Amino acid sequence: MKLLIVDDEELTRKGMLHTIDWEALGITEIYDADDGINGLALAKKTRPDIVLSDIRMPRMNGLEMVENLRSVLPDASFIFMSGYSDREYLKAAIKLKAISYVEKPIDPIEIEEAVLSAIENNEQLKRTKQSEALHSLAKAGRLALSMTYPPEQRERFSELALREIEPALRLNCFFTSIIVKSTKSLGDIPEETLSAVHASFDNFLNNYGLSELHVTKHDQYLVYHLFSSEKPGERCLHRICEFLQTAFANTAPFFIAAGETVGNIENAYKSYNTAVVLLQSSFFYDYNSILFPESDCSVYVPAVTDSSASYMEALISRNRERIEQLEAHLYKNFRNCHTLLPNKVKDVYYKLFMTIQNACRQLSLNANETFASSDIILEYVSECHTLTELHRLLTEKSCAFFNLIETQQAESPTILGIKDYIAHNYHRDGLSVKEIGEYIHMSSSYVCTLFKNETGLTLNQYITNYRMEKAKLLLADSSYKITDISAKVGYTDSNYFGKSFRKQVGLSPSEYREKILL
Repeated sequence: MKLLIVDDEELTRKGMLHTIDWEALGITEIYDADDGINGLALAKKTRPDIVLSDIRMPRMNGLEMVENLRSVLPDASFIFMSGYSDREYLKAAIKLKAISYVEKPIDPIEIEEAVLSAIENNEQLKRTKQSEALHSLAKAGRLALSMTYPPEQRERFSELALREIEPALRLNCFFTSIIVKSTKSLGDIPEETLSAVHASFDNFLNNYGLSELHVTKHDQYLVYHLFSSEKPGERCLHRICEFLQTAFANTAPFFIAAGETVGNIENAYKSYNTAVVLLQSSFFYDYNSILFPESDCSVYVPAVTDSSASYMEALISRNRERIEQLEAHLYKNFRNCHTLLPNKVKDVYYKLFMTIQNACRQLSLNANETFASSDIILEYVSECHTLTELHRLLTEKSCAFFNLIETQQAESPTILGIKDYIAHNYHRDGLSVKEIGEYIHMSSSYVCTLFKNETGLTLNQYITNYRMEKAKLLLADSSYKITDISAKVGYTDSNYFGKSFRKQVGLSPSEYREKILL
C-alpha cells in the first residue's frame, strides 16, 4: 500500500519516516509533503491508499486538503494529527470520515495502530466493492441472458430494474447484438484473458458513446448487447466488430455476427435472432470472419445439384483435369453463401466422398488404408466447421485417388473381396482364414496361397496389420480405454492385444498413446 505524510514540521515528518517500520505494516511506498497545497498535488500524482496529515498548516490546512481529495481518492483512508485539543477540528475530521485522530506529540505506537486500522478499512472497502461488482455483474448477466429470449418466454423489463444495473440503460435506447462464436469451449480460454477483452472493449465503446451487457451461452457463444441513446452507424458497427476480431485473434478460431439495430429493449431479441441466423451461414466463411446482415434483397441462391454422376465419370476415365474443374466450380458455387443450410452442402460433399470410394472398387484399387468406411467419412464431414475445411478434405481424397492409380497395380476382385470382408469383420475375435475362404467359396489353403502371391503378406499378417492400424486411430482418442480398444479391434484378451501391439509397433499401447498425445 502507498502512504502520504503531510506535515509542515520537518522533524515530525522525518521522525515518522525513520522511526516506524512501515514495511512491517504493509506499506511499500511512502511520500511526504510540507503543506496542504503540495500534499494535494502529490496525492493527485501518486494516488496513495492512506493519507496521514497534520491539520494546522500554512497556505492550506489538512481539512481543506482532504475535502479536495475526497472526489479524487474516494477509497483512500485519512488520519489526522494535531497538537491542539480543538473540538471543532475533531468534529470536522469526523465529518470527513477520518479513520483516526492522533494528538501530538506523536506516539509511534498510536500511529502504527491508526495505520493498521486504515489498512483494515481499505481492505474491507475493497472486499465490499468486489462483492458489489460481482453482484452487479451477475444481475447484468441475467439481464443479458433474458435479452436472448423472445418476449413470450420472459417477463417484461422494468425500467427500475434496468437502472439498478446500468444507469444509462433506458427503454428508448437502440440495441445491437454481436455474437462471437468460438469453435472451442470458452471455458478453455483463461478468465483473465476474457476479462481483459471485456475491459478493453468497454473502453473502446466509450469512444462511440456505447455501452454493453454480455453473457456466455452454451459455452461457445459470447453475446454482446450494445446500447446507446443514438443509433450507431454501419461504419461504427464495422469498426466495433473489427476490434473484437483483433481482440479474439489469439484465443481460438471464431466467427463474429452482428444483428440488426433495433429500438427499445423489448425488441433486443430481434437483433440477437438476426445474428443467430447469420451464424448459421458461418460454415461458408473462413475462420475469424465478420458477418453482417445482407442489405441487398436480391440475394443469389446457388443451385444444389447432385454432381456425383459427372464426378464418377471423370474418376473412372482418370480425367484429373475434369475433377479439378468440377471441384473448383463446386467451391465457387457455395463460397460466402448466406442462403443455404450447411447440411445441404455437406450432403453434396458426402456423396462425392462415397463416389471416390465406389470408383476405387470399380477400378479394383486397394484403397482400404486411404479411404475410410462410410461411417467414418460421415464423421469427418460432420466435424468440418467451414466449407474450406470440407473442400480441402475432398481435394486431398481425390488427389490420393489419382496417386493410387499411378502407384498401385490393380488387384483382382478376389483380393478386393477378401480385404473388404476383413474391413467389415476385423472387430470380431472369431474372424478366421476358414471363414474368409467360405465367404469367397475357396479352400483355406488356396486363399492363403493366392493372397500371399498377390500381396506379399500372409492373410493373418494382413489381418493383424489392419487391426493394429485401427487400434492406432483409436489410441489417438484419449476417451477410449485400452481394454475397450482391444475389444473393438477383435481381441478379447487385452494382455494378448498388448503383446501383439508391441511386437507390431515396438511400443506398448499406453506408450504409443503417450507419445502421440504429447
